[in-house]
Amino acid sequence: MEQRYVPGFRDASFSAIAVHPSKRYIAVAEGCSAAMAVPPNIYVLAYPELEVARLLRNGTSRSYADLCFDGVGDTLASVGGDPDYMLTIWSWRSEKVVLRNKAFSQDVFRVAFSPDAEGQLTTSGMGHIKFWKVASTFTGLKLQGLLGKFGVSELTDISSFVAFPDGKVLSSTETGNLLLWDGGMIKCEIAAKGVSSGEGAKKRGGCHAGKVEVVMLFDQEIVTAGDDGVVKVWDFEMVDAADVTTNYGPAGSGGGGGEEQGGQGGNSGGGMNQVRIFEIEPVDELPIGKDVKVKHMVRSPTTPSEYLLQDSLGGHVFRIDTHKRTTDKILSFHAGPVVACDTSPLGHALASLGDDGTLRIWDYITTRSCIAKLRLGNPEEPSSTHGTCLQYLPTSLDPLGCTVITGSNDGVIRIITHTPFPPPKDGKQPQACSLYLQFVFKPHAGGLSAIEVSADGTVLATGGEDGTIFFFGIEKSHGVGVQHGLGAPSAVPKWDFAPVEEGGQGGVKFTPIGFVKAESPPVRISFSPDNSDGFENDEEEEDEEEVDGEEGEDGDKKPEDGERRESNESVDAKGTSANRRKLLVVLRNGEMFTMISPDAQKVDSSLTFEIHSDAVDMKQWEVSVPIKKPVEAPKDPKQQVAQQPPTGVSPSTAPSDQPATAQQEPNETAPTTMIPSTTNLSVPNSMFIEMRKSRGLAIRTGSPIVNAIYLEGGYAILAFTNTNGEGELRVCRLKHPDRSRLLLVYKSPISTIRITTSAKYIVVGSVDGMVGLRKLRLEDIEWTQKFQPTEHEQFAKFLERLEAESQDTKSSGQNLEQVQGEGPAQDIDPTDSIGDLLRAQSRGKMAENEPAGHYWLGYPHGCRYGTVSMIATSFDDSYLLSAGNDGGLFSFRVTFEDVQRSECTFLVDTVNWSHLCH
Repeated sequence: MEQRYVPGFRDASFSAIAVHPSKRYIAVAEGCSAAMAVPPNIYVLAYPELEVARLLRNGTSRSYADLCFDGVGDTLASVGGDPDYMLTIWSWRSEKVVLRNKAFSQDVFRVAFSPDAEGQLTTSGMGHIKFWKVASTFTGLKLQGLLGKFGVSELTDISSFVAFPDGKVLSSTETGNLLLWDGGMIKCEIAAKGVSSGEGAKKRGGCHAGKVEVVMLFDQEIVTAGDDGVVKVWDFEMVDAADVTTNYGPAGSGGGGGEEQGGQGGNSGGGMNQVRIFEIEPVDELPIGKDVKVKHMVRSPTTPSEYLLQDSLGGHVFRIDTHKRTTDKILSFHAGPVVACDTSPLGHALASLGDDGTLRIWDYITTRSCIAKLRLGNPEEPSSTHGTCLQYLPTSLDPLGCTVITGSNDGVIRIITHTPFPPPKDGKQPQACSLYLQFVFKPHAGGLSAIEVSADGTVLATGGEDGTIFFFGIEKSHGVGVQHGLGAPSAVPKWDFAPVEEGGQGGVKFTPIGFVKAESPPVRISFSPDNSDGFENDEEEEDEEEVDGEEGEDGDKKPEDGERRESNESVDAKGTSANRRKLLVVLRNGEMFTMISPDAQKVDSSLTFEIHSDAVDMKQWEVSVPIKKPVEAPKDPKQQVAQQPPTGVSPSTAPSDQPATAQQEPNETAPTTMIPSTTNLSVPNSMFIEMRKSRGLAIRTGSPIVNAIYLEGGYAILAFTNTNGEGELRVCRLKHPDRSRLLLVYKSPISTIRITTSAKYIVVGSVDGMVGLRKLRLEDIEWTQKFQPTEHEQFAKFLERLEAESQDTKSSGQNLEQVQGEGPAQDIDPTDSIGDLLRAQSRGKMAENEPAGHYWLGYPHGCRYGTVSMIATSFDDSYLLSAGNDGGLFSFRVTFEDVQRSECTFLVDTVNWSHLCH
């Protein structure tokens, strides 16, 4: 199956798609985040060129829920999501709105035209279905809607429906039955034949055992599917002619009486408050497999009996043939959010962990396919275990770079090793990869929320939903092996990898030390790479105060360099020994703590593993900002006029930076012909930038910290959420919380950050699905006499510094391109790029007058549900990979870095892997 990737046109994801009846056009609609100050667009793409043919604007305020063409293909219907739920009818070729109306007051899932009745369409969603028609009145055409009445039938969400030629509509339910609608009323419920429940009574059976997600009509056959994983085919004529045959009690009562009348007849003695049931047998049914929930189906345009089927439980895509009764699994992926991903420190292997409880190993270079899969937890209860976090162990613990440590919602840590896969034979399919579960232990009562191993591989720290940080000591001898099986723990549990050779002494031993309680679950743990607290070789403090015996700012005698170094490398007043490691712990409530891992030799775990916070020198660290009198931003009358919303539009939904149609600039005029692929589709955001520059510092003392990276020399890169709800990355020195250097500002909160293996780049992900790459310079992260901040850097100063930097730096953004196929190129508005990571770049085309810089950003994940859960780069920095809560796992090729051969392949021939993993 061929796959092509089409990047988004702006910082928004695609939320809906529709195919033209001629198959020559595809309509895709955007879903925009709350932070995006402009409404979403609908793009009509010519197929197979995938170039923009038409652009439809202002159909909804934030996000589209569904799209559909009419049977002829001249009209397009769209329905919006929260907050307006607007139903819009478009003449898409002329890019004009024909009619619009509010569809409902709650979520709308689907919209579809009637295939046989012109001007009629249906919408459905949360607890409703609504029937629409285009009516001609003395004031012109209007959309008139009739809300369906459930009567005594149980109220239900309706995710799918199909219109019959005679105007009836058959819809899905959450209970497993089907509802036949006629004139806005339920004519009857369609159920499977009842089964005997004893004493002559009849027990009603649903069409499906669970929620119905698919209802389709093709060639006089109705096809349905749902949570029971079974595709069923029903006779259309029998369903269309269905009438009440059996009366049951009120909805949910399960009461009943009356006998089946052979598919004919009316009420058999029931009252008005009786559920109207028509029982029918399916013509055919095809079970897809165990643990399958059908979410969606599409029919093949060339083979009428073939369908593609999406499994929401197992993450699979099946190809089925209802006539041949065949089922083929053609794709497999995570079902639901991808909660974590990481790359091998020595090879081109990607490990991903899903909320579905599966660990997958990917070849992201050769085939971009899954090489191995392992389900965590009990295979008999696949839905009970959910993945939460993952990390590759350092090469100091696994010299092949093939071992991962995972966390799950059951509080269990699992150590899993995969075989290194060498380059594929003849450049084709990669060789097989196997997964081996090495060991399992449970340090937390709740789920795992964070995992981190110190750089030297001597300490493991885990965070749990129970609000604890658990520490393990790691001891390794001259060899590192792989365990053959699970062993029973002793009275004092010690977990070991088995020796490399039978009777050998090599191995790795994990020893539990104890846990420390926190006020909130830890979400990020970061160890100091050099175990420094920032005192050593402090050039800054040499400028501020005398070293030899002089008093410091606080009146205390400042220790000499040798004394400071000794306090780190030997033993301090609290008994800090050389094998203890400094770390940062970020909590979910936005607080951050510094601490030192406990000394295993001094912790008494005979009665409890709990450790007092004083034993780890646990201290809260927060940024310190002096309180200053706020400075009022200059008022520009022209700017105030530009910010006013159009008449009749509320400020919350009005585009804040788009003038009225009559005053639109030439590049914002809606085109009437084919749009070139390089057209700028972004809306200018200069007022947003000026606002940032004028408002000054946007962080305060105690501003929430959402992520952290401990750097050498006592520095740290911290991700803040500022007072405007934006994400800020700052370099701080832990000894000086009153000053920092700004690395970037982004309009939405930051969700994850990471420094690459080479330390040349920092990669970042946000809650609205953005992934970004920034090149790091020495002066960015190390404060010297020349680059010495004295306060927290503000946005205006940051912008000046970057503009100066751009004078002699070529943009690295044009060297980053996505792996998956070609797509329409476009420029990015310069002011928008400065506001959003300051150097936005797409498809290698820089916008006019945009200064060169060190930044690139992309929007592969959904902006509403696609929070980037983890971001990583390959060991050689040649690939950028991201995982998101929208279920996406994306790879990008960083073309200014050469792809290197996996280092672990050089070791494969020297290691008897089959012996190690026996």
